[in-house]
Parts: sequence; C-alpha cells; structure tokens
Amino acid sequence: MIRRFLYFFRQAANAARRSPMLGTATVGMLAVVFLLFDGYLLLALNLDRLAERWIGQVRLVVFLAPDTDPERAQELVLRLEEHPRVQSGVYVSKDEARERFRKDFPGDAEILEGLGENPLPASIELALSREALEPETLLSMKTKIEKLQGVEEAVFGRELFTRISGLVRFIHLAGLLFGLALVLAVIFLSANTIRLNLYSRREELEILQVVGATRWFIRWPFLIEGAMQGLFGAGASLLLAYGLYALAAAPAAAALSGPFGNIDPVFLSPGVCLLLLFSGAGLAGLGSLVAIGRFWRAI
Repeated sequence: MIRRFLYFFRQAANAARRSPMLGTATVGMLAVVFLLFDGYLLLALNLDRLAERWIGQVRLVVFLAPDTDPERAQELVLRLEEHPRVQSGVYVSKDEARERFRKDFPGDAEILEGLGENPLPASIELALSREALEPETLLSMKTKIEKLQGVEEAVFGRELFTRISGLVRFIHLAGLLFGLALVLAVIFLSANTIRLNLYSRREELEILQVVGATRWFIRWPFLIEGAMQGLFGAGASLLLAYGLYALAAAPAAAALSGPFGNIDPVFLSPGVCLLLLFSGAGLAGLGSLVAIGRFWRAI
C-alpha cells in the first residue's frame, strides 16, 4: 500500500515537471484567490474584536431626577445591582459629572462656566454582563428602570449600539458568502488545470486502461496533483498575507488607536492557518475529482 502511494506521488510530481508553467500559473491563481480570503479573514477578525470590545464597554446610564438625593441614589445602586445581568453600578454625582465633562471636553469647559449652575444630572452607570448586551435585552431593561422612583431616563447609545451589532452580523454573513465564492473558485481553477493534463495524456491513460489499470489507479495521481497545488497555493497566500500584515499592522494601529482606543491587530491563529492549508488541498482535490469525472464521461 505504501509503495503504491509513493508511486502515485511520483506520478503527480512527474506531471508537475512536465507542465511547469501550467502548474505554476495554477498555484499562483490559487494563491491570489486564497490571499483575498485571507485578507477578508484578517479584516473580519480584527473588526470583530474591535466591535466586541466596544460592545463589552457599553454602559447603561441611568440619569436621576433633580430631586433625588445621594442616599436615594445609593439605594437605587444597590437595587439595580440585584439584577442578574448587572455586574456593578457606580453613582456619579453632579459635581463628578461636571469634572468629567471638563476633562473629556476641555475646549467646551467655558460653556459650563457661563451657565453658572451645574446643568449636568447625577447618574448611575451600570456595567452589564455579556448576556445583556443585546438590543432587545437593553431596551427591556431601560423600560423597567425608567419606571423606578427617582429615575428620569436610562440610555445606552441605542443607535450606535444597533449599528455596531449590525456590523458584526454583516461581517459574519459576508464571510459565508465569501467562503462559498472561494470554494467555487478553487474547484473551478483546479478542475480546469487537471482537465488540461488529462487531455494532454489521453493516449497514455487509454494504454493504462488497456493493460488493466483500474480507474482509481489512474485517478489518484491527478487527485494528489490537484491537492498539492491547492496546498501550495494556500501556503503561498498565508506567507503573502503575513508579509502584508507585518507591514500594515503598526500604521493601522497607530491611525485607529485615537478614536477607537488602543488597537492591537492580531494575525490568524495557527489553527486557522492549518485549516486554510487543509481546505486548499481538499478543495483543489475535489476540483480534480470533478475534472476526472467529466473526462471519463467524455471518452
């Protein structure tokens, strides 16, 4: 059995040597296809991490009525912390709110000074569990909290939160569509290459059949050839993707860290890289199988 598979690998290698330009062109095209998908995965991975981190920092801010004294506010904090999806609550007095405004918006600090009396309300900031960070759950909590005595309004940046959640869902959907396009492209490229090899060696294959070779004995070298092309194409794409990542990660992090907090781009994990390599070999092998099936029906 081992000797037979060694024979198949030698035949696949000989086929590659007989048509080096065709094999190289196929590997190059497969590398471009996989590079596009690698680039999407890198972008999606880092955008997903950024969105998840932002969503994880969402706070449900409960603005208190003007006549709510600090003692009543602390009671509300304790009551709200009893909610199973509230991790912690922090009371922010009117004076603390003013100091935060001055720190966060130093250019607009004069506005508060011109008003005389502090117009900013006291509030309670609620840190929520991950299970609560869904639009429907937040809306339900907001409605219930606003019915409590001493509460004027509860907000969580609904519009922005909905957009970020929608972006995450769109990224995942785009990944499915992009993945399907990748599957079809790899199968198509590999099938065309193997089909050309099959027709160029048609007489040789007919002789093998005449002397008693089974169809699977003839098929295996072509399947291995296709799988090797897919493996090399996927491997080349990962090397190119890592090179582009190494060049672009630091400038991108520096450009985005200001408005979005500290950005720490990451590359694809070893597990994902291995999955891409095996996917390349498997899909290209499947393309070879498709080409072989059509070839047998044509002769």
